Amino acid sequence: MTNRIHIALCAALAFAGFGFFAACGDIDIDSDTVDAQGGPAGGPSGDGGTASGDETWTNFAEAFTQTYCVRCHGDPPSGGAPFALVTYDDMVAQAAGSASEVQSGGMPTSSPFPTADEIASFVAWVESGTPE
Repeated sequence: MTNRIHIALCAALAFAGFGFFAACGDIDIDSDTVDAQGGPAGGPSGDGGTASGDETWTNFAEAFTQTYCVRCHGDPPSGGAPFALVTYDDMVAQAAGSASEVQSGGMPTSSPFPTADEIASFVAWVESGTPE
């Protein structure tokens, strides 16, 4: 009788553990720097990503681009991306369209996704004229 209980208990724990890990998907459980959407906690700038109006390529947009864009919009582009977004000049040439796509949720197409604060900061950077 105790063997059946032991086997049943082991099976239940195994299925429960499997269900937990299966539900995690792409969550990086080794990192405490991932937010609820799978993106870096605190944003690319590390300061919470709240739009301040002081965003520049150097202090925000470059890290945002590296985090969310270059996996497809690299050099060369991959995954069907039509252009690269690697350098400041690349991003400036595509800034208005990129901001629109990010703000509407059309980009990025896969995780990690930017937080609402990061999106606001990116849009603020574009709207302020893409300062370097």
